[in-house]
Amino acid sequence: MSIDKKSIESKIGQDVKSLIPWIGPVLTNIAKTGLAIGGESGEKIEDGLTLIIDGLAKIDLSELSPDKQKELEIAKSETKDEFKERISIKAEPVIPTTRVEARATNDSREDTGLGGVAEAIAETGPEILVAPEETKRGDRGDRVVELQIRLAGFRGTVWDGIYGPGTELQVMTFQRDYMGIENPTGIVDADTIQAFERFAEEFSIDFEKIKCLCGQCGGFGQNRFKGEYQDGKKGIEAYHKYEYPGIHKAILQAFRAAQFYAVKFGFDRPYLTSGYRCWIQNEKKNRESTNHMGKALDIDFPSKESEDKRDDCKRCDNFRGVLVEKSNFQIGWSANNKKALEPSNIAPTWIHMDVRNFSPSYLEDKYFVKRIEELDRF
Repeated sequence: MSIDKKSIESKIGQDVKSLIPWIGPVLTNIAKTGLAIGGESGEKIEDGLTLIIDGLAKIDLSELSPDKQKELEIAKSETKDEFKERISIKAEPVIPTTRVEARATNDSREDTGLGGVAEAIAETGPEILVAPEETKRGDRGDRVVELQIRLAGFRGTVWDGIYGPGTELQVMTFQRDYMGIENPTGIVDADTIQAFERFAEEFSIDFEKIKCLCGQCGGFGQNRFKGEYQDGKKGIEAYHKYEYPGIHKAILQAFRAAQFYAVKFGFDRPYLTSGYRCWIQNEKKNRESTNHMGKALDIDFPSKESEDKRDDCKRCDNFRGVLVEKSNFQIGWSANNKKALEPSNIAPTWIHMDVRNFSPSYLEDKYFVKRIEELDRF
């Protein structure tokens, strides 16, 4: 495997050069086991992130050269202090400022069999990504929630944090349709995570284009009217007046998948036409709908000079069919906890997608974002 500078920046969220003070003190002398820093400035890092991403303990010695095997065996057998002395770890090593999930702990020696290597890495700070495990069927927790939302446009399921058959189908759909894997595993491994990042970069979202146009709310409402409903219809989300704090992550990820499937099935790439609309904007335009207060996006396709409205209607209808088949949307709002598309009699020449029919637990504030960095965190 070869990982270039761009991939590293995407994965860690840091400039490659700023990683060198961290990589140097901590991992210099086990570079021969897979971490190779090319060039004085560290412009290229080959095979190195395998150690961190896939886990130091998972290295297959049979695939290493004899000198690399020897180096790894030494690193495994020595104590923390011996390891630190051998590679001369600084008293206060520089740690990347971007927060990433800690996996190493002070008892890593026993857990991984890596001896002082894991302990020394753990001691350098709590915010170093050491060895994220695979995510698979049967797993539970926040990581699964983020996975379910990230793949909201690949079939899609509720984001309940339970890695069941629906989530597995999401992963397999992504692996087959985007990664091109003929026999997908349904397991989120390092290659799948890298594919997530490539996908996010390929189908990025400009948040400036989805901000409210009122010029007063800052782009994503003012968090007003939570728990208040129109016409006394309490508990019905379509009438919930709340200005949610951003756009729901699931509908943003579904839009990314819509772009992907549009290209895959021969449509032009769709673009955003409407994002957030607060109550100030609603009043300006004499609207009453609450969908666009964080729960919906409108998209459309570029029109050709030779086309008329009928062509546009037909294209939108055809693509709704794609979204129903591939992204598990419904037309209308008959089913709960399912992404919805407005039918053509409401949106004839554009496509409206929303998450308004989801239960309150799936519409908590934490699922709404205002920046791309919040959306792409995994």
